[in-house]
Amino acid sequence: METKIDAAVITHVGMEQACADEVSRILDVPTTILPGVVSFSAPLIEVCAFCYQSRSAIRVLLVLGQKKASDLVLGASSLAEKIDFSP
Repeated sequence: METKIDAAVITHVGMEQACADEVSRILDVPTTILPGVVSFSAPLIEVCAFCYQSRSAIRVLLVLGQKKASDLVLGASSLAEKIDFSP
């Protein structure tokens, strides 16, 4: 069994259900719908097949990790504190 990866399909707002139906038709996997985004998990080769066959996707992204936006801001601010900006 191949390892599944998380993917996110960027689509036009209002087209999410059509995109989710397309994912289900092509890959037969469950989807999660958010405004402008449809996410699913599948083996990489199947994600690539979806990229090739899809008509509703604007972009297909591989989700490599998940972070909260607040974590990114805190990380950037702590990094900025370590940088010496003196001339």
